[in-house]
Amino acid sequence: MAASAADLPARRDGSTFAYVMLLSLGVLDAAGYSIIGPMAPAIVRETGASPAVFGALVASFPAGILIGFALGGVGIRRGRTHAVLAVALVVLAIGSLGFALGGGLTGYFGWRFVMGLGSGCLWMSITFET
Repeated sequence: MAASAADLPARRDGSTFAYVMLLSLGVLDAAGYSIIGPMAPAIVRETGASPAVFGALVASFPAGILIGFALGGVGIRRGRTHAVLAVALVVLAIGSLGFALGGGLTGYFGWRFVMGLGSGCLWMSITFET
């Protein structure tokens, strides 16, 4: 018989709350990653981007994630998991705000990449924090 959440012992160290918060951040991160889909027609109309250029724009987020994984990993290996998480949140927030404010095709590329950096660090810290 599988245990339910009600059967699990309560944790007094706050780790359950931290786990739920980190998963919630993951949901917000996923929203930032996928926002490009519904915005595609407006971005293409605004910038005149070809399908290849728009594809590269979409790929700028995962490119940032790869580098964010590496940078986050360096910080975590140095025992700075909490610092990586804090920096990740700030970088992700700055990238999201920058992307929302626009700035033309070059700006969209840059801000999506910054969002990816934050996302990569966020996922590394979530993985090692929980």
